[in-house]
Amino acid sequence: NTKRIGLVSAQRVYGLNVVKDFFSAIRDFVGGRVNNIESSIQDATNEIELELKQNAFLLGANMVMGVNIQHTFASNNMLSLFAVGTAIINEEE
Repeated sequence: NTKRIGLVSAQRVYGLNVVKDFFSAIRDFVGGRVNNIESSIQDATNEIELELKQNAFLLGANMVMGVNIQHTFASNNMLSLFAVGTAIINEEE
């Protein structure tokens, strides 16, 4: 038995250090991929997933379904993440 509580969301904005990221990107550039930047994006994604789960828990939910995470790079060296999902109470029978 499941009960939909409602939507939960989380957002984060990160400033990028242009000089540091530029030189680390040059060092980490391997096979067309920039490992350092990919790792930073993965860390940010993990943080926003945790925040989304915490927000759902505060509403009394024990699950989040249908999660959508969007990443946006702005021209002012900012990375923003926005996540939304449906908070659910799943009662096992």
